[in-house]
Amino acid sequence: HPSKGLDVLIKALPLIAHEVNNFITVIAGRGSEAYRRSLIILARKLKVEDQVRILGYVSEDKKISLLDASKVFVFPTRHFGEAYPLVIDEAYARGVPIIATKVGALPYRVKHMKTGLLIPPNNPSSLAKAVVALLKDDDLLTRIYEELHDIKGSLSTWKQVCMKLGSVYES
Repeated sequence: HPSKGLDVLIKALPLIAHEVNNFITVIAGRGSEAYRRSLIILARKLKVEDQVRILGYVSEDKKISLLDASKVFVFPTRHFGEAYPLVIDEAYARGVPIIATKVGALPYRVKHMKTGLLIPPNNPSSLAKAVVALLKDDDLLTRIYEELHDIKGSLSTWKQVCMKLGSVYES
């Protein structure tokens, strides 16, 4: 959805490419075909289409695999009503640092320089700087991974949550 700011992410890619070689940005989730096409057109216009994969809806297992393969999770939403996006917990459960915008409740969920980085919304330059910082600053990334390691143990996948809930109902 346009409110999730994926166009901002794509606009940041040329800036990231100046600093980081050989990266792929994967976008997954439901959305309109028109918005998907607009993102593809934007990527072509900015000559970053080789760095972008737009998958659309993916299964829970595929989502977990994508998070496990990610060095960084980017949530560039511009929706000031973001209250509790579950994808933040899903990234934390997989131990993936988060870059998120300072909107809604996100500043309460993502601890700047501890579990990820917070940036202003609608700002491709700030987003690019944050991505580059996490990809190139090994000390920062290590500190965030250590913080996430403590969080990761307390979180579960949705499949694990359902199994635990089912066992509670059975007893």
